[in-house]
Amino acid sequence: MMKRLLAVLTLMALGMCLSACGGGGNRSQEPTSTIPPTPIVATVPQPTETPVATVESKYDEAWARKQVEPLLEETYEIFLAQDWNKVYDLYPDEAKVGCSRTAFATTMTEGWLLATAFGADEILKAALQDLKDGVTPMTFSEITPERITDTATEGEPTTYFHEKGRWLVATPLGQDCASLDTDMGE
Repeated sequence: MMKRLLAVLTLMALGMCLSACGGGGNRSQEPTSTIPPTPIVATVPQPTETPVATVESKYDEAWARKQVEPLLEETYEIFLAQDWNKVYDLYPDEAKVGCSRTAFATTMTEGWLLATAFGADEILKAALQDLKDGVTPMTFSEITPERITDTATEGEPTTYFHEKGRWLVATPLGQDCASLDTDMGE
């Protein structure tokens, strides 16, 4: 692009010199025409790309955080209250296929008994306090009005869907609530 522009400018300068100098011949010679020479006008090609808008989207990390924080706070509080019916309601209908409310509540009760033996309730209380203090780390890989994916959690990213006027956890519970089975390892 730059070479082409330089070539055009060089030809323009050469053309102007030849016009002004009378073609390089004898300078004492009178011009044979009374019509002034036509000036050479260069046209610079304009970019064909549409400029990128500089207006920032309102769907940024701050917006996503404001959407996710109330859901996390509600989740921590109902876990601490052991209200498994409310936890079940945090999942969209599609995520609950194959995992009935009764099976969910039973699995959660059994899992919670084991988890509290390892201090899960204290961990949740601390996480809730961190959330209220605004020190919970959150990093998002996807932010749209209908879907937010939080990648700051340990393990798999957590995806939230906006459905029925609220944010819900998108993780499928699986057949017989299989995704709730926890491998406690050693």
